[in-house]
Amino acid sequence: MSIDLIRICGAFFIFLCHACNESGSVVGGMLGQIFNVGVPIFFILSGYLHGQKETPKNKLKWYGRKLHRLLLPLYIFVAALAAAYLAAGLPIDLSIWGQTIIPICGLTQKYIPGCGQLWFLTHLLICYLLTPLLQEHTQLGKRGIVLMSAIWLVVCVLLAYTVLPIWCTLLNSLLSYAVGFYVLPHLLLRKHHYGLLLGTALLSCCCRLVFRHFFDGTPFYNSVATELCSLVLALSIIVFLFQIGELFDAAVNSSVKSRVAALSKKTYEFYLVHYIFLTGPLKMQNFQSAFLNMAVAFLLSLVLSEFVFQAEKMILKKK
Repeated sequence: MSIDLIRICGAFFIFLCHACNESGSVVGGMLGQIFNVGVPIFFILSGYLHGQKETPKNKLKWYGRKLHRLLLPLYIFVAALAAAYLAAGLPIDLSIWGQTIIPICGLTQKYIPGCGQLWFLTHLLICYLLTPLLQEHTQLGKRGIVLMSAIWLVVCVLLAYTVLPIWCTLLNSLLSYAVGFYVLPHLLLRKHHYGLLLGTALLSCCCRLVFRHFFDGTPFYNSVATELCSLVLALSIIVFLFQIGELFDAAVNSSVKSRVAALSKKTYEFYLVHYIFLTGPLKMQNFQSAFLNMAVAFLLSLVLSEFVFQAEKMILKKK
């Protein structure tokens, strides 16, 4: 149940981050920075889960399953979105849509309007590409972890001032995945005091504010400091939710567990669809209240993610 809770909370944080950032208010922008921890949570969790598995005997078959899991919901979503665009008479740029279908938009930064969040998919596929290599070197050790962190810091600082920000984002995605793979298992071996976890989370937020005060607008702040603070915050949230999940697992009945698990299975689909209702031509802005628009966008995201999930199940049943 712990993993399910982490997935659900991560997806909700991502929605809140995008909704707050798109609100246009100063307070919304500040809250968006705080909630911008959902994506690191997902990368860390994915790295952790794959670190608990053995190296696949047939790597090509393993890659095929991963591609199938990620791309089938994507194609269903893109097909539904294309139908909505055609019905509304909106233009479709085939070159941009093609970069989403492949998908390489996470490197080219050419996105369908309202689908800027799909960079995540490109980066996750690259993480999966490297997973068998990580699984062959599972015993990194403390020295290896420290060395990996030092190399990341040096490389990331250099790249922040020399290449496009998306390449730093890719490096940070790989780091979050590797942290989940190598570091998180050690943190979950023992119980941590909730006060310590809360203090760590608050410290990471305070450090981010300090970095923002002194380095706001610099490549160092945008590509290094924010990512480092988000990584620490994500780890504290994951450990907290993992321990809470263990308590709930012992306290709640099987019906509640099955409902939570069912909701957790649809978090990827929710991530795929939610942003189109927050920005772009299909943005929900029918009400004067920003909160009401956000609430309706959230409900529409749930409905569309359910549609994508059910369509995926129907396709898989026919095979």
